[in-house]
Amino acid sequence: MSYSHPHTAMGSQMYITTPRSPSVRGKVIDVPVTPNKLLKEGEWLFRVNPTPYQTEVTRL
Repeated sequence: MSYSHPHTAMGSQMYITTPRSPSVRGKVIDVPVTPNKLLKEGEWLFRVNPTPYQTEVTRL
């Protein structure tokens, strides 16, 4: 089972994390978030390089 709870043998704190991954493959080119800042719905977590996808749209 995967609980996604980072912990160590020496640490006394535990917190829940939420793993995130894009629904498309590609190189992440931008991560416009600040650590320890709450995000609002609709804010970008990261941007994937759009070049391969735009090339395919242009080709079609």
